[in-house]
Amino acid sequence: MGWKLKKRTDVEPMLPLKHCLCFDNRMGTFIGCIIITITAFVELVTVFLDWLTYDENLKFEIHGAFRSFWKRLFWKGFAICDGIMTLAHIIIIVMAVYVLVAILRPRVYKIYDLLPALKGFYILLSIYILVELGISCYVYSWYGLAGWRLPFLVWKNLFYIIRFLCNVGFCLVIYSYACEIDTELGSSSGDKAAFGNGDDPINIDAQQQQQQQQQFLMHGGNPYSAIGSYAASDVYAQA
Repeated sequence: MGWKLKKRTDVEPMLPLKHCLCFDNRMGTFIGCIIITITAFVELVTVFLDWLTYDENLKFEIHGAFRSFWKRLFWKGFAICDGIMTLAHIIIIVMAVYVLVAILRPRVYKIYDLLPALKGFYILLSIYILVELGISCYVYSWYGLAGWRLPFLVWKNLFYIIRFLCNVGFCLVIYSYACEIDTELGSSSGDKAAFGNGDDPINIDAQQQQQQQQQFLMHGGNPYSAIGSYAASDVYAQA
């Protein structure tokens, strides 16, 4: 006896999301842009402090981290990672601020202008998450379990985990908001295609009737005028 699989129609797909917790996708995107901007800026500051440790003349040390002299022995790999993350943090901050301003000023940035920005934002955010994940794995391969023994490194590891989860969650919210706008624009264009220029058919009928009445009044209501020529011919035919 074989199993009979029935297709369920009551199951909805997980994506796109209908809402973000107790907020709609627009508010979730707005909050996500703020959180992404703040967290990326804090991480950018830590990368800038890491840049200062490469200069031996400054003798700069981060309190609560390992001494920087051993990092200078392998400075090329760490410098490449810091350079990539510096550029990535700046790009994601600029993009998040741009989307934030576009949401706050709907009169300047229309909904069809916001859609390309959202699509570009969640694509860049996806790449940003993957790049930061790879670089974090490389850095963690040098520290190992020792990265959980000093307070600054513990805070940085926990901060990265929190940022990773937040970035992935808000990336899904931004994607869902872009799908929501795309669906809305598609339905509005479909309505315009159904009714020509997007006019109400009731208003079109009223305008046609009004034009016919004006033409009838211009001829003085004479049924034997140019408009009533067909009616006049019928009268003569009956006679």
